[in-house]
Amino acid sequence: MTISSLDHTPTATVAAGGLKVVGSALVTETEASYAPFIQQYASSGADAAIESIGLNGALALFNAAGSVGTHVQWLLNEDTLTASAFKSLGSEAEGMLIDDGLPPLSAVKQYPDIKTYESQVAAYHKATGDPAANIKTMGISALAVWTGVEAVLAIAKKDPGLTAAKMTSTLDTIKNLPVPLTGAWTPSDRSPAPYQAYSNFNMYLMKIHNGAPVLLQTKPYDVLPIMKKIAPV
Repeated sequence: MTISSLDHTPTATVAAGGLKVVGSALVTETEASYAPFIQQYASSGADAAIESIGLNGALALFNAAGSVGTHVQWLLNEDTLTASAFKSLGSEAEGMLIDDGLPPLSAVKQYPDIKTYESQVAAYHKATGDPAANIKTMGISALAVWTGVEAVLAIAKKDPGLTAAKMTSTLDTIKNLPVPLTGAWTPSDRSPAPYQAYSNFNMYLMKIHNGAPVLLQTKPYDVLPIMKKIAPV
């Protein structure tokens, strides 16, 4: 597979993964600035493009492709764009390939924990009127935060007098802590160097369809073998 990289996408990293980088660019966050890169992509013969920029830059980049009539097969992490941003892009977002450590909200049948998340957000919104508590506009990062809060809650239920110090101690010793979506987790388990900061190597492959991410495969895939190629243990 041949790809084009943009901005601070780590060229050495994608090359180590067996990909060939045919172009890179450092540009400002406007459609006009990104247009030459889109033209370069079109003439390069690349199969896909990876971006690694902020929300405003990403929107300008994707819209630039639409403005010049070039179809780009984008590869990105789900938290690059919010739910509302995917919808705002319309047809420009259709077919984007994305991945994330959690499944999309559309996979509620396969992952019932998502229904619990949605109902809790709805209950909070009803009780507080907080406009930010809106499933239709919240991104995947909110779901990730919720899984963390649920893990803390599981510990707190067993110890009403929980303190910060006791929480740290518990996380160092607890086994099979129930965590929604990601399954039982033993926090004290550490991955081999240099991956000690990682506890979950599973990623879900998705694509954008009708403005929302949908699963391409029901089970996550383990990215550890790929990471070992990039930074061998």
